[in-house]
This record gives sequence, structure tokens and C-alpha cells, in this order.
Amino acid sequence: MDLNEFVDWWEKNKKNYPSIEESEITFSPKEIDESLRVELDGIGLIGRITLWGRGDFVLEILDYEDASDLYTISGFMESVSEIEGKFSDFFSIFESKKAG
Repeated sequence: MDLNEFVDWWEKNKKNYPSIEESEITFSPKEIDESLRVELDGIGLIGRITLWGRGDFVLEILDYEDASDLYTISGFMESVSEIEGKFSDFFSIFESKKAG
């Protein structure tokens, strides 16, 4: 999994998720572990995508007010073409909060 391809995908597609008001990407030092984190702030929610170069990922969403864990899942993907399918539930939680 090329992490830069993921960053390119996010920059092109984040407009499709208007309930995510802010995002910040942080890369870990390559000598420690090839990975990145995307911190997301939405309407009443905070989320995190952690993605490793080997393809493993963890998706997390917390309620902003009480810090309750609303969603956590881990998985694996080989390429960015899998993002929309594997991350669809994650992004739909942000969008449903906007509608609610």
C-alpha cells in the first residue's frame, strides 16, 4: 500500500464528505514504522484513520461530547481502489451525524 497514493486519494475525495470539517495528516518516521494518521473533526464527532504501508488499517470514531467509542474496525487493503468499499461505513457515520 503506497501511503502517498492514499494521501492523493484523500485530497481528491474529502470534498465528498462535507460533514468532515477538518482533517490533518501525520506521517510516522519511516525508520520507526511506515504509517500515517488522519485526524478528522466533524459535527460532534472526531475520527482517526491509521494506515500502515503494509496495508493494515484501523478506523475509529468517538463522540466529541462524552468521548464514547462509536465505531472501531481494523482491516487490510492492498490498494487505494479498495478505500471506498472498506471505509464506507466509517464515512457514513460522519454523514449520518450531519443529517441527524
